[in-house]
Amino acid sequence: MYSMFNATIILLFCVIQNPSDAGNDALIQDAEYGRKMIQELTSRSLTATRCCALINVHSSVYYI
Repeated sequence: MYSMFNATIILLFCVIQNPSDAGNDALIQDAEYGRKMIQELTSRSLTATRCCALINVHSSVYYI
């Protein structure tokens, strides 16, 4: 769980740090996949629920 969360956050930060990078579309797709996987676990894990809430905040900051 924490590995997936950290990997997703790192992908988001890479996109934020390099907004003009040509590979950002692939990074965003991978981060979205990680977010969806964590979101699927929210019904079984309080940790997943909290991680998903944090990722949603980070994602919304990027898209603003």
